[in-house]
Amino acid sequence: MIRHDECIGLSGTLMALSVLDCNLALDRPQLENQPVTVELAAYVRLPNLSNNPNSEKESDMVDEKSLELALDQKNYLEQRNNYLESKVAELKTKIEEINLSGPNNISLASAATEDTPKMFNDHIAEVEILKKEKEELAQLASEKEDSIRILRQQLADTKKVNVDLYEKIRIVEGKCRQLEKDMISANKRHNHEKQQQQQVIDVLNKKNSMREMDLEQEAGTSEMLKKELADKTDEYMLTLSVLEKKQQELAVANDRLGKLQRQTSELNEKLKQLPELEELTASYKYKSEKLEDCEKALEELGGHLSESKLKVVELKEELLPLSEAEWEKDGNVLNCKGCNLQFSMSKRKHHCRNCGSIFCNSCTDARVKLPSSAKPVRVCLHCYNLLRWRHNSSLEENSSLNSF
Repeated sequence: MIRHDECIGLSGTLMALSVLDCNLALDRPQLENQPVTVELAAYVRLPNLSNNPNSEKESDMVDEKSLELALDQKNYLEQRNNYLESKVAELKTKIEEINLSGPNNISLASAATEDTPKMFNDHIAEVEILKKEKEELAQLASEKEDSIRILRQQLADTKKVNVDLYEKIRIVEGKCRQLEKDMISANKRHNHEKQQQQQVIDVLNKKNSMREMDLEQEAGTSEMLKKELADKTDEYMLTLSVLEKKQQELAVANDRLGKLQRQTSELNEKLKQLPELEELTASYKYKSEKLEDCEKALEELGGHLSESKLKVVELKEELLPLSEAEWEKDGNVLNCKGCNLQFSMSKRKHHCRNCGSIFCNSCTDARVKLPSSAKPVRVCLHCYNLLRWRHNSSLEENSSLNSF
């Protein structure tokens, strides 16, 4: 084949198809030493499929190139087979021509005939090899087509998975952006609420400091109230002692009255016998009238003293919880002690300056002047009524004592 006239063109074609990777030396001495047959297995490249699943696209491109290369090799082998068959037919024709040329060419024909069977056998062997290689290439091409079909299906599945993943990634990115926006807005709300809470804490701290000052003032007021209560108690005890003395005097007067009544009865018996009956009768009437006046005065004084004693006892019972009253804390009270309404921003808390309990504005609208304050202060309705009653009672007692 190398000695043929078309070898130069054929070698260029083979080099273009990347079938041969050697340089052909076409000098006459080298061509004479070349073998008659050429083994193409060393020059034909059979690519292998890649089994790496991480490079599907690259393996797909390599498989397509390998398939194209295998098809080119197959076409080349078919052309080579056709060429060899035509060459064998040509040699057979030449043999027949030599056999028909006559005895003059017997010597030349014998020489050609000696080489012809050998060349013919070599060509037949080469044709068999090429057929075998053709079958192998056809089988390889079929395997390549199956592999390419499988790889294309895998590529389509991979593309579908990639599209699904891209869609999921896009949805997740949208959710992430929305979460970032929500996080930013939540941080803004948190900062705003934190500022508001800090402002409320500052206001509460100021109110707490003011409440502490009020508590200190109210502690002084409570001490003054206790002192006033002790003074009033001493005053009422003195009144009770006076009342007891008056009761003793009343008992003595009752004894004297009994004696006078006995004396009167005795005198009545004597008056019947004495000539000075008229004088004794007039004296008796005068003393009887005076005795009745004393009895009435003693009865009125006893009534006033018993009422004063009851008032002292009631005042002690009512002032006892006030003397032990404490200043309530704002955080412990949620509803008004008077109307039981819940406190809010519009319904403020107010302490009663007498008992220390917390009421609303309407329930502490009364004003009373206490010994601890120069001006009238805010008190609840119960304390207002109690203080007014105590004031009126003290005025009545003073007027009663002054009358006696």
